[in-house]
Amino acid sequence: DTLTTHTQEKECKVEIPVTAHIPTYYIESDRLRLDIYRRLAESHQESEIEEIIAELNDRFGEMPSEVSLLMEVARIRNQARAIGITELIWQGQHLKVAPITLPESRELRVKRLYPGSIYKRANQALLIAHQLGGSAILPKPGGTGNESDEELHLLEVERLAWVRGALAALT
Repeated sequence: DTLTTHTQEKECKVEIPVTAHIPTYYIESDRLRLDIYRRLAESHQESEIEEIIAELNDRFGEMPSEVSLLMEVARIRNQARAIGITELIWQGQHLKVAPITLPESRELRVKRLYPGSIYKRANQALLIAHQLGGSAILPKPGGTGNESDEELHLLEVERLAWVRGALAALT
């Protein structure tokens, strides 16, 4: 049954360098912020995330960019969880995806779409190469280092969109 599936499901660890959190200026109460984090962690469907977004907008007003990024990270976690991934970790110029078993045809496709990717069959790990910056606070390659908060936010949005596309390429 569904309840059993959720309790037996392994946690999905997502580490992507973006500024994704609920700031105290948006929700002052520690208890309320923790409750939102818990509900996001327990979510498994887009509809659950949409309910949280609607509630936040209704109770606290328009979400700041950090909260929008948090919602996108929750979507990514659900996308990864749906295909059995328990680790999604940004490591330098690669996104580590594990555990994953790729047939040879899918491995070749990933390497074609993301040149420089490495599949470690014995470890059931895939390192998907990217050309995006490695840290949320560093500028994109070619950047000046003087990016505004809005430009950094756009880079973070781009990074999360890239992760969603990379996950989609695995299915």
